Amino acid sequence: MSAQIREISPQQRKLESTKVIATLRVLLQEYRTIALFYPLGLEINIWPLVKELSQDRDKVILLPKSHQTSRTLSFHRYTSSSDLGEKSLGVQEPITREHLDKIDIVVVPLRAVDLSGHRLGRGGGYYDSYLSAHPNTPTIGVGYQCQLVDAVPVEPHDQRILQICLPGNTYDTLL
Repeated sequence: MSAQIREISPQQRKLESTKVIATLRVLLQEYRTIALFYPLGLEINIWPLVKELSQDRDKVILLPKSHQTSRTLSFHRYTSSSDLGEKSLGVQEPITREHLDKIDIVVVPLRAVDLSGHRLGRGGGYYDSYLSAHPNTPTIGVGYQCQLVDAVPVEPHDQRILQICLPGNTYDTLL
């Protein structure tokens, strides 16, 4: 999958990220407390949306912080770049202590996804762990069109997402 994404030109990745952001703006309007993510590598770049929504007084924007020993996530308030610090592997994570458990919606990164809502993520099971503990929290997976596949390998701990947002297409998963 990474090879297919690498084949997308930087200009096309930017265009596709812009399309996803435009769709997310609409999808996220009704939500107040929104968990987003800091994009890594070739992931769809939603960072402009994170910065934009963090300035909206009606929204509470959260970013994940990973806890490697327990392989879990906590979500911490993000208001500006001063809330971030670099962690191992170059991942930007919140340095603020304020975290929230009541989240209206979680936007998750994708490596691959199928129309049943099964996804491959960053590989650590961190989102699966969080979503397992919060089964009623709505989820939207975001990525490039080439990341939509016929079937994703599923393990017992994997959690499905409810919506998929790709450039130009949004899918409700077949739960």
